[in-house]
Parts: sequence; structure tokens; C-alpha cells
Amino acid sequence: MKKFLLILSIMFIKNISIAQNIKIGEDGEYAKTLIEWSVSKQNRLNPLKKLDKPYWTTDVKYDNGTLIKITLCKLNQPITGLTISTDFCEYCIIKNGKINTITKEFNSLTLESVKDFYIRNYSFEIIDNLYFTDDFNYYYKFILSKDNTAIVEYHKTKNSSLSKSILQKIEIIKKKSMEAHTKEVIKNIMHEERNTADTSFEIKKMRTEISKNNFEIADDIKQDSIQNSIPIKRNCITKPQPRYICNEEGTVIVKVTINKAGKVIEAIPGINGTTNMAECLLEQSKIAALHTVYEPNNHAPEQQTEFIYYNFKLTD
Repeated sequence: MKKFLLILSIMFIKNISIAQNIKIGEDGEYAKTLIEWSVSKQNRLNPLKKLDKPYWTTDVKYDNGTLIKITLCKLNQPITGLTISTDFCEYCIIKNGKINTITKEFNSLTLESVKDFYIRNYSFEIIDNLYFTDDFNYYYKFILSKDNTAIVEYHKTKNSSLSKSILQKIEIIKKKSMEAHTKEVIKNIMHEERNTADTSFEIKKMRTEISKNNFEIADDIKQDSIQNSIPIKRNCITKPQPRYICNEEGTVIVKVTINKAGKVIEAIPGINGTTNMAECLLEQSKIAALHTVYEPNNHAPEQQTEFIYYNFKLTD
């Protein structure tokens, strides 16, 4: 009997996770099939729970043969973290065959309690009442309807649907986050250099914002000197743009060695701090670094170490 109950418990948890696995961008018909299967499996537990009506229900809506909406309602559903059970419905809105938005409606909960649940269980960047995921790829919107129903809308971030003010705030937060990450990476690099080589040089940090169709190299970040080092300013004269030839994204750090004439004589991509070791990113980063030209300096060491920081980012 205990084994039988354990199997049923595992089925219950598995069915919940499958239904909650539906994401924005998922194929609509696939999502419909997955939800219907999950509902069927879940409702087999009804006799054990002594329920007169289905624990979960689902419905679909078509327009001229095209799927436009999937509804999933859960009755007496336990809400983790709130120590209560409630009824709520989830709506998947379909556009061009894909899930475009996901909306949840909680009839018996206050908007504040729903919002508090999300805040305690997820990490957000809050901008003008929109709750963005840490990567800013998605955001939540909390709404109280005219009949006092708590509504949570889940959207994919699209520039065309957001105000200019919000987009500017997102870019500011991203920039600060990137600079903080850059500072930490350079700190680690400097620590590594102090353990392996002479520290009488200055590391110059550069950030490169790269998009799939439009490469843009941002301004250099201000220089930070290693403690007790001799400052040597070496500005870039030529900053070639890496080619984007693959469906990968991430940070690539390239260690370069330059001579007095400002020529890069060696480039080593993928050093400590790199977040994606895809060969296509490493190769193009190395090519770009080798073609970077610094200003000549007769007072510089015969060989000087610099670091170039590339951030590859996919765009829609």
C-alpha cells in the first residue's frame, strides 16, 4: 500500500511539472497536447481524493481552424509558500502558431498576496510596475481586474511593446551589471597575473557590445591600475569588429601581447572569465584581437599585456 501511494505521489508531482513546463514560444498544438495529457493523468487521482468534479480542466479555442487560446484551470490547487489551496486558471494566447503570452487568474486571492508569492519565489528587476527576469528576456505584469480578480501576465520582452523610458532604464541597469561583471573579471585576471608575472603594468578594460546583425564596440571603460604598478596608457587606434558566425552567445576574454609599435603579436582567447568556450566565438575573438592596433609608445615595455573583453549577444 505504501509503495502504491508513493507511485501516485510521484505521478502527481510529474504531472504538475509537465503542465508547468509550457513556455512562451512553445508550439501551440504541442502545448495543447501536453496539457490535455497532463489533465487526463491528473484526474485519474480524483477517486482517491473523493472529488465529484475534475481536479484540472482544460479547454481550447479555434478561429477559422487556427488555435488561438488554451485554457487550463486547477481546482483546489495547493500554492507552495502560501500554505493554502485555491482555484485558478491559466490562459495561453497563441499567435502565429506559438504561445505569445501566458496569463493566470486567481479568483480567491488578493493581488498583494499573489504578488508577494512571486517576489518571494523569483528574482526580479522592477521597472515602472513591470517585473523583469534577471536577464530581461521576460517580464510579469500584476493586474487587478474590475471584479477584483488578481491577474498575472507573463510576456516576452519586445522593444516594440515597451516605452522608450523603460527601454532606457533597462539599458542603464544592463550597463551597470556589465561593468560590475567586468570589474570582477579584471580583478581575477590581475590576481592571476600577480602570481605568474611582473606586475609593473596597467590593465586596460574594454567592453564590446555585439549583436547578431549590428556590431557596435562601446567606449573603453576607465583604466584601473594594479597597486604599485607603473601607469602606461596604450589607446586603441583600430578596433575591428568580430564576425558573428554561429548561434552562440556569452563572454569571451582575450589576452593579448603588444609590442612598442602597438602591434598585437599574440592573442589567447578563452582565458579565466570566459563564459562560453564555443570554438566559433573563440576563433572570431582571436581574429579580431590580432587585428587590433594600439598606439605606439617607445617608453612601453618590449611586450605589454592587455585584455579585450567581448560580449556576444543574440538578438531576435
